[in-house]
Amino acid sequence: GGAGKTPESPCAECRGSGRTPGTRTHAVEIPAGIESGQRLRVSGAGHAGEAGALAGDLYVEVEVGEDERFQRDGTDLISVVSIPATEAMLGTTVTVPTLDEEREIEIAAGTQPGHEEVLRGAGLPRLGARRRGNQRVILNVIVPTNLSEEQREIAERLDGQLEEDNLSPRQGEGIFSRVRRAFG
Repeated sequence: GGAGKTPESPCAECRGSGRTPGTRTHAVEIPAGIESGQRLRVSGAGHAGEAGALAGDLYVEVEVGEDERFQRDGTDLISVVSIPATEAMLGTTVTVPTLDEEREIEIAAGTQPGHEEVLRGAGLPRLGARRRGNQRVILNVIVPTNLSEEQREIAERLDGQLEEDNLSPRQGEGIFSRVRRAFG
């Protein structure tokens, strides 16, 4: 495997190859909005080339960690906010975490389980662009359990006073189809 020349005093470390094994650490700038599986190239940071040749490139494959607050859908973020059934019936204001800060959103009276609110521009940045995706907030309406006798009586009185026009969610669309629509 020689080069046709014999070194007068061969190096004990590289044994005349001109290269020594070792490791180096490189700082790599990760752009905002990158997805798992995408690769970044660091020129000249790879394996040493043959004598007189340039070093190769280092490729870094990115693995994006999970965030318990959000589910990612491209550049859109999806979050779920749970509210009691009474607040869904009467309307309320809820605080929603975003990437930048917490934001308040108004929930209209009569909001159904699985309803989706969209926070425009509150998602992830698009690679190489200034625009950002959206954050989609899905409402999880919690039905109370373990009612006291008084609470049960109040619920029964309300149930007795509800009419057909109080009970008509979006025609033909149940909670599962709304959740499927939200997750694409």
